[in-house]
Amino acid sequence: MEEKTPHPTQKPEELLRRVILGSSHEGDIVLDPFAGSGTTLVVAEQLQRKWFECELNAEYNEWAIKRLETVIHKTKEEWIVFDRLSEERRNSIR
Repeated sequence: MEEKTPHPTQKPEELLRRVILGSSHEGDIVLDPFAGSGTTLVVAEQLQRKWFECELNAEYNEWAIKRLETVIHKTKEEWIVFDRLSEERRNSIR
């Protein structure tokens, strides 16, 4: 499943990577009490964090599971470079 889901308030993975990198270390636990489509979980998994989520909407949980099945693992440094290049691509389009 791609990053974008039909969830009405989904946050970008790049934003959550900044938050998780700035507030935790590999192996730490990340809690998302309103998991939605699972962006926080996906990013936590990408960055080798353990995670715990809560979500009442079963459809959102299904989206999160599908996204977790396709997680790409990179090192912290590789994700920083990836996000920087993504930002540069966006800025070049504007």
